[in-house]
Amino acid sequence: KRGRQTLLPVFYDVDPSDVRHQRGTFADALGRLSYSFHKDKVDRWRKALTEASNISGFVFSTHHQREVSQQHKGMEQLQEQFLSYVFRTMEVKIHTVARGKKLIEQRHCGKKVLLVLDDVDEIDQFNSIVRSRDWFGTGSRIIITTRNEDLLEQLGVDKVCITPEMNVAEALELFSWHAFGKSYPKPDFLEWSKEIVRYCQGLPLALEVLGGVLFRQKEPQWRHQLKKLRKIPEDKIQEKLRISYDALSGFEDKNIFLDISCFLVGMDRDYVVRILNGCGFSGERALEFLSKRCLLSINESNKLMMHDLLRDMGREIVRQESPKEPEKRSRLWLREDVINTLRMKKGVKAIQGLKLTLPRGDDRIVETKNLRLLQFSHVKFKTGYEEDLFEELRWLYWHDFPLEFLPNEFHLGKVVIVDMQHSNLRQVWKNP
Repeated sequence: KRGRQTLLPVFYDVDPSDVRHQRGTFADALGRLSYSFHKDKVDRWRKALTEASNISGFVFSTHHQREVSQQHKGMEQLQEQFLSYVFRTMEVKIHTVARGKKLIEQRHCGKKVLLVLDDVDEIDQFNSIVRSRDWFGTGSRIIITTRNEDLLEQLGVDKVCITPEMNVAEALELFSWHAFGKSYPKPDFLEWSKEIVRYCQGLPLALEVLGGVLFRQKEPQWRHQLKKLRKIPEDKIQEKLRISYDALSGFEDKNIFLDISCFLVGMDRDYVVRILNGCGFSGERALEFLSKRCLLSINESNKLMMHDLLRDMGREIVRQESPKEPEKRSRLWLREDVINTLRMKKGVKAIQGLKLTLPRGDDRIVETKNLRLLQFSHVKFKTGYEEDLFEELRWLYWHDFPLEFLPNEFHLGKVVIVDMQHSNLRQVWKNP
Protein backbone atom coordinates (compact mmCIF):
# COMPACT_ATOMS: atom_id res chain seq x y z
CA LYS A 1 0.00 0.00 0.00
CA ARG A 2 2.95 2.32 0.64
CA GLY A 3 4.27 1.70 -2.88
CA ARG A 4 7.55 0.20 -1.70
CA GLN A 5 7.05 -3.12 -3.44
CA THR A 6 5.60 -4.32 -6.72
CA LEU A 7 2.74 -6.75 -6.21
CA LEU A 8 1.84 -8.94 -9.17
CA PRO A 9 -0.96 -11.46 -8.44
CA VAL A 10 -0.96 -14.74 -10.35
CA PHE A 11 -4.40 -16.36 -10.63
CA TYR A 12 -3.58 -20.00 -11.37
CA ASP A 13 -6.67 -22.05 -12.29
CA VAL A 14 -8.71 -19.36 -10.52
CA ASP A 15 -11.21 -16.84 -11.83
CA PRO A 16 -10.33 -13.43 -10.29
CA SER A 17 -14.05 -12.68 -9.90
CA ASP A 18 -14.38 -15.74 -7.64
CA VAL A 19 -11.58 -14.31 -5.49
CA ARG A 20 -13.16 -10.84 -5.50
CA HIS A 21 -16.59 -12.05 -4.44
CA GLN A 22 -15.42 -15.12 -2.46
CA ARG A 23 -17.48 -17.57 -4.47
CA GLY A 24 -17.09 -21.31 -4.98
CA THR A 25 -14.19 -22.92 -3.13
CA PHE A 26 -13.27 -19.56 -1.57
CA ALA A 27 -16.70 -19.38 0.03
CA ASP A 28 -16.33 -22.96 1.29
CA ALA A 29 -12.87 -22.30 2.75
CA LEU A 30 -13.85 -19.07 4.48
CA GLY A 31 -16.97 -20.76 5.80
CA ARG A 32 -14.81 -23.44 7.39
CA LEU A 33 -12.41 -20.87 8.82
CA SER A 34 -15.27 -19.00 10.46
CA TYR A 35 -15.68 -21.95 12.84
CA SER A 36 -12.11 -21.55 14.11
CA PHE A 37 -11.31 -17.82 13.91
CA HIS A 38 -12.90 -14.61 15.13
CA LYS A 39 -15.24 -12.88 12.71
CA ASP A 40 -13.05 -9.74 12.55
CA LYS A 41 -10.06 -11.75 11.35
CA VAL A 42 -12.08 -13.59 8.70
CA ASP A 43 -13.52 -10.25 7.53
CA ARG A 44 -9.96 -8.88 7.15
CA TRP A 45 -9.09 -11.88 5.00
CA ARG A 46 -12.17 -11.27 2.87
CA LYS A 47 -11.15 -7.64 2.37
CA ALA A 48 -7.58 -8.65 1.48
CA LEU A 49 -8.82 -11.11 -1.14
CA THR A 50 -11.04 -8.44 -2.67
CA GLU A 51 -8.18 -5.94 -2.83
CA ALA A 52 -5.77 -8.49 -4.33
CA SER A 53 -8.26 -9.49 -7.02
CA ASN A 54 -8.64 -5.86 -8.09
CA ILE A 55 -4.94 -5.61 -8.95
CA SER A 56 -4.14 -6.35 -12.58
CA GLY A 57 -2.18 -9.60 -12.79
CA PHE A 58 -1.73 -12.83 -14.72
CA VAL A 59 -4.51 -15.39 -15.13
CA PHE A 60 -3.54 -18.95 -16.01
CA SER A 61 -6.14 -21.44 -17.19
CA THR A 62 -5.63 -25.17 -16.63
CA HIS A 63 -8.02 -26.88 -18.99
CA HIS A 64 -7.79 -30.65 -18.67
CA GLN A 65 -5.62 -31.38 -21.71
CA ARG A 66 -5.72 -35.15 -21.45
CA GLU A 67 -9.52 -35.36 -21.57
CA VAL A 68 -9.80 -32.80 -24.39
CA SER A 69 -6.95 -34.15 -26.51
CA GLN A 70 -8.36 -37.68 -26.43
CA GLN A 71 -11.62 -36.53 -27.98
CA HIS A 72 -12.20 -36.46 -31.72
CA LYS A 73 -10.58 -33.24 -33.04
CA GLY A 74 -9.12 -32.85 -29.55
CA MET A 75 -5.88 -31.15 -30.66
CA GLU A 76 -7.85 -28.57 -32.63
CA GLN A 77 -9.96 -27.88 -29.53
CA LEU A 78 -6.80 -27.30 -27.48
CA GLN A 79 -5.58 -24.82 -30.09
CA GLU A 80 -8.96 -23.05 -30.10
CA GLN A 81 -8.92 -22.81 -26.31
CA PHE A 82 -5.40 -21.41 -26.36
CA LEU A 83 -6.06 -18.78 -29.03
CA SER A 84 -9.50 -17.84 -27.65
CA TYR A 85 -8.12 -17.30 -24.18
CA VAL A 86 -5.06 -15.31 -25.27
CA PHE A 87 -7.00 -13.02 -27.64
CA ARG A 88 -10.19 -12.83 -25.53
CA THR A 89 -12.44 -13.97 -28.35
CA MET A 90 -14.75 -16.94 -28.79
CA GLU A 91 -14.70 -16.73 -32.60
CA VAL A 92 -11.55 -18.79 -33.22
CA LYS A 93 -12.45 -21.89 -35.23
CA ILE A 94 -9.76 -24.37 -36.29
CA HIS A 95 -10.47 -27.30 -38.59
CA THR A 96 -6.98 -28.83 -38.87
CA VAL A 97 -4.01 -29.05 -36.51
CA ALA A 98 -1.73 -27.63 -39.21
CA ARG A 99 -3.94 -24.54 -39.55
CA GLY A 100 -3.94 -24.09 -35.79
CA LYS A 101 -0.15 -24.22 -35.64
CA LYS A 102 0.08 -21.60 -38.37
CA LEU A 103 -2.28 -19.24 -36.52
CA ILE A 104 -0.36 -19.61 -33.25
CA GLU A 105 2.94 -18.96 -35.02
CA GLN A 106 1.60 -15.87 -36.84
CA ARG A 107 -0.16 -14.29 -33.86
CA HIS A 108 2.65 -14.84 -31.36
CA CYS A 109 5.61 -14.18 -33.65
CA GLY A 110 8.22 -12.27 -31.64
CA LYS A 111 6.04 -11.85 -28.54
CA LYS A 112 7.50 -12.47 -25.09
CA VAL A 113 5.25 -14.97 -23.30
CA LEU A 114 5.00 -17.04 -20.15
CA LEU A 115 3.24 -20.26 -21.15
CA VAL A 116 2.28 -23.02 -18.70
CA LEU A 117 1.28 -26.40 -20.20
CA ASP A 118 -0.11 -28.53 -17.41
CA ASP A 119 -0.36 -32.33 -17.34
CA VAL A 120 1.15 -33.05 -20.77
CA ASP A 121 1.59 -36.76 -21.51
CA GLU A 122 2.01 -36.90 -25.31
CA ILE A 123 4.39 -34.97 -27.56
CA ASP A 124 1.54 -34.15 -29.98
CA GLN A 125 -0.15 -32.13 -27.23
CA PHE A 126 2.96 -29.98 -26.92
CA ASN A 127 3.59 -29.68 -30.65
CA SER A 128 0.03 -28.55 -31.34
CA ILE A 129 0.69 -25.43 -29.23
CA VAL A 130 4.47 -24.96 -29.39
CA ARG A 131 6.00 -26.48 -32.52
CA SER A 132 9.14 -24.35 -32.27
CA ARG A 133 10.72 -22.05 -29.70
CA ASP A 134 11.18 -19.53 -32.51
CA TRP A 135 7.43 -18.87 -32.44
CA PHE A 136 7.91 -16.72 -29.33
CA GLY A 137 10.13 -13.77 -28.50
CA THR A 138 13.38 -13.56 -26.56
CA GLY A 139 12.90 -13.98 -22.82
CA SER A 140 9.84 -16.23 -23.18
CA ARG A 141 9.41 -19.06 -20.70
CA ILE A 142 7.56 -22.32 -21.33
CA ILE A 143 6.78 -24.44 -18.27
CA ILE A 144 5.61 -28.03 -18.73
CA THR A 145 4.24 -30.29 -16.01
CA THR A 146 4.20 -34.00 -16.78
CA ARG A 147 4.57 -37.43 -15.24
CA ASN A 148 6.34 -38.69 -18.38
CA GLU A 149 10.09 -38.16 -18.02
CA ASP A 150 10.76 -39.58 -21.50
CA LEU A 151 8.65 -36.77 -22.95
CA LEU A 152 11.00 -34.16 -21.49
CA GLU A 153 13.98 -35.90 -23.09
CA GLN A 154 12.20 -35.93 -26.46
CA LEU A 155 11.53 -32.20 -26.19
CA GLY A 156 15.09 -31.38 -25.16
CA VAL A 157 14.04 -29.11 -22.31
CA ASP A 158 16.62 -26.80 -20.77
CA LYS A 159 15.97 -27.75 -17.16
CA VAL A 160 14.07 -30.47 -15.30
CA CYS A 161 12.69 -29.75 -11.84
CA ILE A 162 11.45 -32.78 -9.90
CA THR A 163 8.74 -31.92 -7.40
CA PRO A 164 9.82 -33.27 -4.01
CA GLU A 165 7.46 -35.25 -1.83
CA MET A 166 5.75 -33.20 0.85
CA ASN A 167 7.47 -33.40 4.23
CA VAL A 168 5.52 -34.43 7.32
CA ALA A 169 4.85 -30.86 8.50
CA GLU A 170 3.56 -29.75 5.07
CA ALA A 171 1.42 -32.87 4.69
CA LEU A 172 -0.06 -32.44 8.17
CA GLU A 173 -0.92 -28.81 7.41
CA LEU A 174 -2.60 -29.68 4.10
CA PHE A 175 -4.60 -32.47 5.70
CA SER A 176 -5.60 -30.19 8.58
CA TRP A 177 -6.99 -27.48 6.29
CA HIS A 178 -9.34 -30.06 4.78
CA ALA A 179 -10.17 -32.00 7.96
CA PHE A 180 -10.40 -29.10 10.46
CA GLY A 181 -10.52 -25.88 8.43
CA LYS A 182 -7.26 -24.66 9.97
CA SER A 183 -3.53 -25.32 9.71
CA TYR A 184 -3.14 -27.74 12.62
CA PRO A 185 -5.21 -30.64 14.00
CA LYS A 186 -7.33 -30.40 17.10
CA PRO A 187 -5.33 -31.76 20.08
CA ASP A 188 -7.58 -34.80 20.53
CA PHE A 189 -7.09 -35.78 16.88
CA LEU A 190 -3.34 -35.05 16.53
CA GLU A 191 -2.04 -38.61 16.70
CA TRP A 192 -4.74 -39.93 14.41
CA SER A 193 -3.96 -37.15 11.93
CA LYS A 194 -0.26 -38.02 11.97
CA GLU A 195 -1.08 -41.65 11.27
CA ILE A 196 -3.26 -40.73 8.29
CA VAL A 197 -0.51 -38.45 6.95
CA ARG A 198 1.98 -41.32 7.18
CA TYR A 199 -0.33 -43.64 5.24
CA CYS A 200 -0.85 -41.03 2.50
CA GLN A 201 2.92 -40.86 1.86
CA GLY A 202 2.86 -37.17 1.02
CA LEU A 203 0.35 -37.50 -1.84
CA PRO A 204 -1.62 -34.21 -1.84
CA LEU A 205 -4.71 -35.70 -3.46
CA ALA A 206 -5.02 -38.44 -0.82
CA LEU A 207 -4.55 -35.88 1.97
CA GLU A 208 -7.23 -33.60 0.52
CA VAL A 209 -9.72 -36.39 -0.14
CA LEU A 210 -9.35 -38.10 3.24
CA GLY A 211 -9.44 -34.73 4.97
CA GLY A 212 -12.71 -33.97 3.19
CA VAL A 213 -14.13 -37.34 4.26
CA LEU A 214 -13.30 -36.66 7.94
CA PHE A 215 -14.29 -32.99 8.06
CA ARG A 216 -16.45 -32.36 11.15
CA GLN A 217 -16.67 -36.10 11.86
CA LYS A 218 -16.74 -37.60 15.37
CA GLU A 219 -14.25 -40.01 16.92
CA PRO A 220 -16.07 -43.22 15.85
CA GLN A 221 -15.82 -42.23 12.18
CA TRP A 222 -12.09 -41.48 12.57
CA ARG A 223 -11.50 -44.88 14.15
CA HIS A 224 -13.48 -46.57 11.37
CA GLN A 225 -11.51 -44.89 8.56
CA LEU A 226 -8.16 -45.53 10.26
CA LYS A 227 -9.04 -49.19 10.65
CA LYS A 228 -9.67 -49.40 6.90
CA LEU A 229 -6.43 -47.57 6.09
CA ARG A 230 -4.33 -49.94 8.20
CA LYS A 231 -5.49 -52.88 6.09
CA ILE A 232 -4.27 -51.31 2.82
CA PRO A 233 -0.64 -51.87 1.69
CA GLU A 234 1.35 -48.63 1.69
CA ASP A 235 1.83 -48.61 -2.10
CA LYS A 236 -1.86 -49.06 -2.93
CA ILE A 237 -2.82 -45.43 -3.54
CA GLN A 238 -6.08 -46.15 -5.37
CA GLU A 239 -7.32 -48.32 -2.54
CA LYS A 240 -6.68 -45.47 -0.12
CA LEU A 241 -8.59 -43.09 -2.34
CA ARG A 242 -11.44 -45.58 -2.59
CA ILE A 243 -12.17 -44.90 1.07
CA SER A 244 -13.60 -41.57 -0.08
CA TYR A 245 -15.92 -43.35 -2.53
CA ASP A 246 -17.02 -45.93 0.04
CA ALA A 247 -17.75 -43.07 2.47
CA LEU A 248 -20.42 -41.72 0.10
CA SER A 249 -23.57 -42.69 1.92
CA GLY A 250 -26.08 -42.67 -0.88
CA PHE A 251 -26.63 -44.76 -4.02
CA GLU A 252 -27.16 -41.52 -5.93
CA ASP A 253 -23.80 -39.91 -5.06
CA LYS A 254 -21.89 -43.08 -5.95
CA ASN A 255 -23.67 -43.38 -9.29
CA ILE A 256 -23.03 -39.75 -10.16
CA PHE A 257 -19.34 -40.09 -9.28
CA LEU A 258 -19.05 -43.11 -11.60
CA ASP A 259 -21.00 -41.36 -14.40
CA ILE A 260 -18.62 -38.41 -14.23
CA SER A 261 -15.42 -40.46 -14.04
CA CYS A 262 -16.45 -42.56 -17.06
CA PHE A 263 -18.11 -39.98 -19.35
CA LEU A 264 -18.50 -36.41 -18.13
CA VAL A 265 -15.07 -35.02 -17.14
CA GLY A 266 -14.35 -31.76 -18.97
CA MET A 267 -17.99 -30.95 -19.73
CA ASP A 268 -19.90 -27.83 -18.76
CA ARG A 269 -21.23 -27.99 -15.21
CA ASP A 270 -24.74 -26.77 -16.09
CA TYR A 271 -24.91 -29.23 -19.00
CA VAL A 272 -24.02 -32.08 -16.62
CA VAL A 273 -26.60 -30.94 -14.06
CA ARG A 274 -29.32 -31.20 -16.73
CA ILE A 275 -28.20 -34.74 -17.59
CA LEU A 276 -28.14 -35.82 -13.95
CA ASN A 277 -31.51 -34.24 -13.20
CA GLY A 278 -32.93 -36.05 -16.20
CA CYS A 279 -31.72 -39.33 -14.68
CA GLY A 280 -33.76 -38.58 -11.58
CA PHE A 281 -30.80 -37.39 -9.52
CA SER A 282 -30.34 -34.09 -7.66
CA GLY A 283 -27.53 -32.86 -9.88
CA GLU A 284 -26.91 -29.46 -8.27
CA ARG A 285 -26.75 -30.88 -4.76
CA ALA A 286 -24.58 -33.84 -5.75
CA LEU A 287 -21.95 -31.78 -7.59
CA GLU A 288 -21.66 -29.39 -4.66
CA PHE A 289 -21.33 -32.32 -2.24
CA LEU A 290 -18.70 -34.14 -4.34
CA SER A 291 -16.78 -30.89 -4.73
CA LYS A 292 -16.69 -30.38 -0.97
CA ARG A 293 -15.39 -33.93 -0.63
CA CYS A 294 -12.56 -33.01 -3.08
CA LEU A 295 -13.73 -35.70 -5.51
CA LEU A 296 -14.20 -33.19 -8.33
CA SER A 297 -13.82 -29.48 -9.00
CA ILE A 298 -15.29 -26.78 -11.25
CA ASN A 299 -12.75 -24.67 -13.13
CA GLU A 300 -13.01 -21.01 -14.11
CA SER A 301 -14.67 -21.98 -17.40
CA ASN A 302 -17.43 -23.83 -15.50
CA LYS A 303 -16.06 -27.19 -16.63
CA LEU A 304 -16.19 -30.32 -14.50
CA MET A 305 -12.67 -31.45 -13.56
CA MET A 306 -11.45 -34.60 -11.82
CA HIS A 307 -7.94 -35.68 -10.84
CA ASP A 308 -6.60 -38.50 -13.02
CA LEU A 309 -6.16 -40.81 -10.03
CA LEU A 310 -9.77 -40.30 -8.98
CA ARG A 311 -11.01 -40.80 -12.54
CA ASP A 312 -8.98 -44.01 -12.82
CA MET A 313 -10.26 -45.16 -9.43
CA GLY A 314 -13.86 -44.68 -10.57
CA ARG A 315 -13.26 -46.62 -13.77
CA GLU A 316 -11.54 -49.42 -11.86
CA ILE A 317 -14.57 -49.68 -9.57
CA VAL A 318 -16.72 -50.20 -12.67
CA ARG A 319 -14.26 -52.71 -14.16
CA GLN A 320 -14.33 -54.75 -10.96
CA GLU A 321 -18.10 -55.18 -11.33
CA SER A 322 -17.25 -57.93 -13.84
CA PRO A 323 -13.51 -58.15 -14.63
CA LYS A 324 -13.81 -60.76 -17.40
CA GLU A 325 -17.27 -60.04 -18.84
CA PRO A 326 -17.57 -56.37 -19.88
CA GLU A 327 -21.22 -56.79 -20.90
CA LYS A 328 -22.09 -57.26 -17.22
CA ARG A 329 -20.60 -53.91 -16.18
CA SER A 330 -22.68 -50.78 -15.68
CA ARG A 331 -20.56 -48.54 -17.92
CA LEU A 332 -18.26 -49.13 -20.92
CA TRP A 333 -15.79 -46.66 -22.44
CA LEU A 334 -12.92 -48.80 -23.83
CA ARG A 335 -13.36 -49.35 -27.55
CA GLU A 336 -12.68 -53.10 -27.51
CA ASP A 337 -15.13 -53.71 -24.67
CA VAL A 338 -17.85 -51.67 -26.37
CA ILE A 339 -17.44 -53.31 -29.79
CA ASN A 340 -17.38 -56.84 -28.35
CA THR A 341 -20.54 -56.08 -26.39
CA LEU A 342 -22.33 -54.60 -29.41
CA ARG A 343 -21.63 -57.82 -31.34
CA MET A 344 -23.60 -59.89 -28.85
CA LYS A 345 -26.78 -61.49 -30.14
CA LYS A 346 -28.99 -60.59 -27.21
CA GLY A 347 -29.78 -57.54 -25.14
CA VAL A 348 -27.55 -56.36 -22.33
CA LYS A 349 -29.40 -55.35 -19.18
CA ALA A 350 -26.55 -54.18 -16.95
CA ILE A 351 -25.15 -51.37 -19.10
CA GLN A 352 -26.19 -47.83 -18.17
CA GLY A 353 -23.60 -45.90 -20.21
CA LEU A 354 -21.66 -46.36 -23.48
CA LYS A 355 -18.84 -44.33 -25.03
CA LEU A 356 -17.35 -45.05 -28.47
CA THR A 357 -15.34 -43.14 -31.08
CA LEU A 358 -14.47 -44.14 -34.68
CA PRO A 359 -15.22 -47.88 -34.78
CA ARG A 360 -15.56 -50.06 -37.84
CA GLY A 361 -19.00 -49.83 -39.37
CA ASP A 362 -20.00 -53.49 -39.50
CA ASP A 363 -21.73 -53.92 -36.14
CA ARG A 364 -25.19 -53.13 -34.81
CA ILE A 365 -26.56 -51.81 -31.54
CA VAL A 366 -28.09 -54.52 -29.41
CA GLU A 367 -30.98 -53.87 -27.06
CA THR A 368 -29.73 -52.16 -23.90
CA LYS A 369 -32.75 -51.86 -21.66
CA ASN A 370 -31.22 -49.69 -18.92
CA LEU A 371 -28.98 -47.44 -21.02
CA ARG A 372 -29.10 -43.86 -19.66
CA LEU A 373 -26.01 -42.28 -21.25
CA LEU A 374 -24.84 -42.68 -24.86
CA GLN A 375 -21.71 -40.90 -26.13
CA PHE A 376 -20.81 -41.74 -29.75
CA SER A 377 -18.57 -39.96 -32.29
CA HIS A 378 -18.25 -41.06 -35.94
CA VAL A 379 -20.14 -44.28 -35.22
CA LYS A 380 -21.84 -45.97 -38.18
CA PHE A 381 -23.77 -49.24 -38.16
CA LYS A 382 -24.31 -50.96 -41.50
CA THR A 383 -26.70 -53.67 -40.41
CA GLY A 384 -29.49 -51.67 -38.79
CA TYR A 385 -30.84 -51.39 -35.28
CA GLU A 386 -32.66 -53.58 -32.80
CA GLU A 387 -36.28 -52.88 -31.96
CA ASP A 388 -37.22 -50.54 -29.11
CA LEU A 389 -33.83 -48.94 -28.53
CA PHE A 390 -33.08 -46.28 -25.91
CA GLU A 391 -36.32 -46.44 -23.93
CA GLU A 392 -34.48 -45.34 -20.76
CA LEU A 393 -32.00 -43.00 -22.47
CA ARG A 394 -31.54 -39.51 -20.98
CA TRP A 395 -28.46 -38.24 -22.84
CA LEU A 396 -28.03 -38.79 -26.58
CA TYR A 397 -24.59 -37.56 -27.68
CA TRP A 398 -23.95 -38.74 -31.23
CA HIS A 399 -21.61 -36.46 -33.16
CA ASP A 400 -21.38 -37.08 -36.92
CA PHE A 401 -24.58 -39.12 -36.90
CA PRO A 402 -24.59 -40.78 -40.36
CA LEU A 403 -28.31 -40.78 -41.25
CA GLU A 404 -30.63 -38.01 -42.46
CA PHE A 405 -33.38 -39.01 -40.03
CA LEU A 406 -33.75 -40.87 -36.75
CA PRO A 407 -34.73 -44.55 -37.16
CA ASN A 408 -38.17 -45.54 -35.91
CA GLU A 409 -36.43 -47.99 -33.56
CA PHE A 410 -35.14 -45.05 -31.50
CA HIS A 411 -37.47 -44.38 -28.56
CA LEU A 412 -36.37 -41.04 -27.12
CA GLY A 413 -39.31 -40.13 -24.91
CA LYS A 414 -37.14 -39.75 -21.78
CA VAL A 415 -34.17 -37.97 -23.37
CA VAL A 416 -33.39 -34.56 -21.82
CA ILE A 417 -30.36 -33.60 -23.95
CA VAL A 418 -29.75 -34.36 -27.63
CA ASP A 419 -26.28 -33.40 -28.89
CA MET A 420 -25.87 -34.38 -32.55
CA GLN A 421 -23.40 -31.85 -33.89
CA HIS A 422 -21.87 -32.27 -37.37
CA SER A 423 -24.47 -34.91 -38.28
CA ASN A 424 -26.28 -35.58 -41.55
CA LEU A 425 -29.62 -35.21 -39.79
CA ARG A 426 -32.23 -33.34 -41.86
CA GLN A 427 -35.45 -34.34 -40.10
CA VAL A 428 -36.30 -36.10 -36.86
CA TRP A 429 -38.16 -39.13 -38.22
CA LYS A 430 -38.69 -40.35 -41.76
CA ASN A 431 -42.20 -39.89 -43.10
CA PRO A 432 -44.13 -43.19 -43.35
